[in-house]
Amino acid sequence: MDRHCGHKRDNEPTSHHIEWVVVLGALAFGASVGAQSVEKQASSEGAPPTISDAELDEFEARLKYSEPHMAGSVIFGVIAEQGRDRVEALLRAGQTRRPAALWGIQWQMMFTQDRLEAKPLTGEARKEHFRKALAYLQESYDATTHALQHARAGKGTEEKHAFEHAPAEQAYASFVIAVKNMPNPPRTDRDIYNWLADSPAKVRADRDKHNGLADKLTKVLDDYELPDYETWLRHICKARNEMLRDMIPNLQGELALAALEAGEMAMAKRHASELLKNNTDSKSWSYGNIIHNMNEILGRVALREGKVAEAKRYLLKAGQTPGSPQLNSYGPSMDLARELLEEGERNAVIEYLDLIGSFWGQGYRYKANERFSRKKRALLQQWKTDIRAGKIPKHRKWLRPGDDSKDGETPPP
Repeated sequence: MDRHCGHKRDNEPTSHHIEWVVVLGALAFGASVGAQSVEKQASSEGAPPTISDAELDEFEARLKYSEPHMAGSVIFGVIAEQGRDRVEALLRAGQTRRPAALWGIQWQMMFTQDRLEAKPLTGEARKEHFRKALAYLQESYDATTHALQHARAGKGTEEKHAFEHAPAEQAYASFVIAVKNMPNPPRTDRDIYNWLADSPAKVRADRDKHNGLADKLTKVLDDYELPDYETWLRHICKARNEMLRDMIPNLQGELALAALEAGEMAMAKRHASELLKNNTDSKSWSYGNIIHNMNEILGRVALREGKVAEAKRYLLKAGQTPGSPQLNSYGPSMDLARELLEEGERNAVIEYLDLIGSFWGQGYRYKANERFSRKKRALLQQWKTDIRAGKIPKHRKWLRPGDDSKDGETPPP
């Protein structure tokens, strides 16, 4: 049997991997892909597709070994090629036959796709759509947390060894460099390791060129000595599981949103409240996302329970987020703000827009991009002008489910 991070498979090529940059790229990609649409392909006669080991090998390798900072788009490409239902079958086959925490991340990408497909849906059709998503997200959440607990308990190969964090970071950085620069796509981790062993000078020369990670890679790869293959694999596994643990809150956040849209208010409140309670690491890149998104969900639940004053309080709590890489770049959701405007709560929404102006349009990564900042500040000002005039802003962020127009509307007085 070949060893994997936290599980074992019979008759499979050895393959360990790390997905931290994959995740960040995927989330950013998912946030920017709103205008895209991918045709949904139903499986024949409604029967679950049969997935061969060879097909699963190909799918798994494609997800693992794409260029890391672009790999978030891979699953969307597979959906475009093979259809959404086929990809769901591949993910289910992977989660069932090759249990590992990594599949939870891919289910989040599937949920991004399903959110896009839900845009024209309303009423019971929309609820049913999200009930299906809620089912696979719950399965994925349970499987992912179980796999990580399994590894933490020492049953996964990487947890039998006590390593410092630095070697794991260095192994991961070397992985990123290799996947970016290898002339041919790797099929196994042995391919990656062999390239690293044969190209030490190239690793040092190219590390500063890696898009988006130059500073981090430069720091962690200083004076890096590539260890033997087995040690390198264990370091990769350790880093991978540490980083995947950091992604559990995102998966739980998707659960909260799916529950809200499916009409499961108690479940939505439970997950959102639990995430907020446990959101204590202000240095985490998801810290600001959780503050905004979970307060927004709680506010939308409150509205559905007829508690308008409580919903307004949650809106303002959402606006008090310090921001995040995603919020600073793409801006926050306006779902709760729109729903409150439809209740005539203009002042609360304008106050919320003032709050988010502290991070959206203020720059994050591209601090020199003053043009971007000016555009976002002007957009916020236009929205406030529209709202004071009794209109819902003309922008895709303010659309209702089922509305494919950008025309403004006049909310109730």
